[in-house]
Amino acid sequence: MQTTDAKDRQEQCDLMAEFERFGLDPARVWEPASEDVAQQNRQLRSLLDWVLIYRRLPDRKELEKCGYLFPPVWPGSGPDEDWLRFERWVRGKPATWWYETECGPLPDSDSLTDIQIAVELEKVKESLAQRGVVVDLNPDVPARPVYEALCRELKRQDFEITGPATQCHLLLCSGYCPDCFQRPWCEVGLEWDGEG
Repeated sequence: MQTTDAKDRQEQCDLMAEFERFGLDPARVWEPASEDVAQQNRQLRSLLDWVLIYRRLPDRKELEKCGYLFPPVWPGSGPDEDWLRFERWVRGKPATWWYETECGPLPDSDSLTDIQIAVELEKVKESLAQRGVVVDLNPDVPARPVYEALCRELKRQDFEITGPATQCHLLLCSGYCPDCFQRPWCEVGLEWDGEG
């Protein structure tokens, strides 16, 4: 006789097989909120229900009339972003983008003069702004350290595809002053006393 835990694990395998049958990876729109397999299965069943209904009726307005208001993506960002993410996922389209894939490679800072760095930094910030990403940083930091930190961040971070009215803020501050490149130009960083 199977234990409840074994039944839950088998159900999860069956649910994952259903997603695989549709060519969908739930990990692109869902992260388990807990270690509880039964709870994970409830979430996966809800997501699968949405996939099935969306395949029959691929129209947000019509689905909302039927009571399908908020796609069960996790973590959620907001109704419009969640719908966009869910619909792109179901249609097999990417839900994220990489800067260099979309905008081209970033020139190495060592090969650029300070003036070229300032120009390149503005180009990068404008390219990001056109895609709904705002770079938040201390305005007193010189262009070269900002550009170098931004390049490091853009090589390691992808961005969610969002709707036109949504802004994502790219924070270039770790929140830990000793490691922050902005510290010499930051009031909070300069006041950091070495504790914590």
